[in-house]
Amino acid sequence: MGKEYKKIELKPDTDLAKVVDDVCKDGVPRLLERDGVPVAMVSRPEEAAKGVTNPIGHFDREKFLSFAGAWKDLDTDKMVEDIYRWRHEAPVNPPVEFDDDVSS
Repeated sequence: MGKEYKKIELKPDTDLAKVVDDVCKDGVPRLLERDGVPVAMVSRPEEAAKGVTNPIGHFDREKFLSFAGAWKDLDTDKMVEDIYRWRHEAPVNPPVEFDDDVSS
């Protein structure tokens, strides 16, 4: 796992200068969240350049890799054949028609 960071709930009275000072002192990046949603990351420039302070990207990559193995036993040739067969077996949908009056 990447470098650890501290979460800070961003509020109107959050002292961002203090957050920056704390990062400079201890070197630990701060993840700023609003209502539990990540909105910004404060880190030292050298850490940001390394890309080690992106917990969202790290999470997405880990999640993606965890799913990659789930398809290892899938017969992809059969899957493609099935998809094409299902396309031909499915009834043809009529084209979509829109009303001429688009005003609400």
